[in-house]
Amino acid sequence: MNRDTLDGFGLGFRKNLKGKLYTKIEADGNGFNLSNAKLNINLTDTNIILGDSWVKNAGESASITGKFRRLDDNGFIFENISMSAPGLSIAGGFDLAEDLRLKELHFKRANIDGLIRAGLKAAPNKNNDRINMHIEGDYLNASSLISGIFKNNSDDFSVKIPLNIEASLKSISLSKDYVINNAQATYDNNGVGITDADFSGETQQGVFSLSIKTEQNTRERQLILNVPDASAAASAFLDIESIDGGSLQVNARMPEVGERGALRGILEIEDFTLVKAPILAQILSVASLKGITDTLSGEGLNFSEFSVPFVYEDGEVSIKDARISGPALGMTGTGEVNFNSQTIDMDGVLVPAYTANSVLGEIPVIGDIFVGRKGEGIFALSYTAKGIFSNAQILINPLSALTPGFLRGIFRTNRDTLSDKNWSEVEKLSGKFD
Repeated sequence: MNRDTLDGFGLGFRKNLKGKLYTKIEADGNGFNLSNAKLNINLTDTNIILGDSWVKNAGESASITGKFRRLDDNGFIFENISMSAPGLSIAGGFDLAEDLRLKELHFKRANIDGLIRAGLKAAPNKNNDRINMHIEGDYLNASSLISGIFKNNSDDFSVKIPLNIEASLKSISLSKDYVINNAQATYDNNGVGITDADFSGETQQGVFSLSIKTEQNTRERQLILNVPDASAAASAFLDIESIDGGSLQVNARMPEVGERGALRGILEIEDFTLVKAPILAQILSVASLKGITDTLSGEGLNFSEFSVPFVYEDGEVSIKDARISGPALGMTGTGEVNFNSQTIDMDGVLVPAYTANSVLGEIPVIGDIFVGRKGEGIFALSYTAKGIFSNAQILINPLSALTPGFLRGIFRTNRDTLSDKNWSEVEKLSGKFD
């Protein structure tokens, strides 16, 4: 047998199998009407691929053994199923109804190096319209799911089976370098996409949590993410190495299940240090803020808060009225960042000595006149940054430093393309720093 043979039986393993498999069946029955059987499949000459996590090369010893029984109600039991290969050990069984519907699945051991080390059970619910699954054990690698979330705003990355999962694991890997301990998770999928999910666990810095809830009135989904170690998450998921410390929170809206659309929300980070950020270093250098530039290149700049209203879709993020503030520097930004092409198109203002420079902003009327927008100051330099991440073109307008806050907007780029229905949704969301 080979994968073409399995395709003929309606078993879709073409992407996972390559090569020959040798099958031995010892059975009792009348023709194909079997009452019981013993199964032995030799997979030594087969190449098996389970995504990026596990591969068995042809020539490596592997086998599947098990027993089959037909029940009085014409259902089937597959028991004592065992699959062994280098780095893989699976043991359990499953029951099927006469029409081959799953009645119960139970694997006391599902150990696949780099993917899972746990036991699992599954069965249809009472209405027979959804599979309930329970996973409990030592480890699960969920990095491919997380990667799909970052690459795609739709539900293309999720399974297309009505499924409810409850999981309790000692550790879950969200990426190669980011592991959650003592993890608890629930997951609901209606067969089109994820409707609800809750996930929580521990990192060295505190509790990590992710929640997705479908709103009954709009059918859109609310996403709330709390990350106690912003620097580790930025490094693991976005390859950003310029953040040290900090805690991160995201409050966002996802499209209705099955619909393509943007992720709209607010990302906030508090109490962190920015170190050797290339684009910011270029902006500070062009603005002749040498002391701040030296600090950024050395021990780093401390910031108390960073707030980014965003709309994200297909690798592109639009940003409106983002602001970052710390004792030595404040900054605002509006524009677009494209992670696919590694380009940026932003403008905003720099506010040196932000703590002192923004004091007047708290005074009604006077603050509006001299300071301008939230996050700006009495003395502020308008900037634009455009081009590829590694070598963006930076322009500073020195005249803006002498301009009252309420007139500073004349130096800003016209970004009417950012004014669409997505932003009205973002403006309804509240953040910690509002």
